[in-house]
Amino acid sequence: MLEKGLQADVWGSCGRPAGACDGVLKQTEPCVLELIRPYKFYLAIENSNCKDYVTEKFWKSLDDRMTVPIVMRRQTVRDLGVPDSAYIAVDDFETLPEFIQYVTKVSNDKDLYLKYHEWRRDYKVVFDNGFSGWCSLCHRLRDMQNIMNNQKSYGDIDRWHSFG
Repeated sequence: MLEKGLQADVWGSCGRPAGACDGVLKQTEPCVLELIRPYKFYLAIENSNCKDYVTEKFWKSLDDRMTVPIVMRRQTVRDLGVPDSAYIAVDDFETLPEFIQYVTKVSNDKDLYLKYHEWRRDYKVVFDNGFSGWCSLCHRLRDMQNIMNNQKSYGDIDRWHSFG
């Protein structure tokens, strides 16, 4: 894209080392916020283009990174209930030069850029991995196993109650 007029900095294993922020498990670290803070846009495009897959970095860019994510396909994200005005989709443009021209326009027009953040008035990104889904199921099963391992039975509840 650089040769077409759009500079893109690439961090991580495919680009420049991100230092203490390098690695998937570090995506929630404060250093990632500092690394991304100067940028208006975030290419939320994975190194593999899988049908219906949306990278966690897309959600993080909507949440606390305050960038406008750029995705490959609008329909994939639209199907998840994300407002159309929250991101830019590459497939909205006929050609790469049109896409680059539009991103440059948004970058240089404060009012247009801020329109991509208006959704924040009515919506909020919620990460509920720990409270629902597979993570929650695993936690509950582990907790249930702990309960079962520490379980006690009393043959005579009156005797237990009287003598402890």
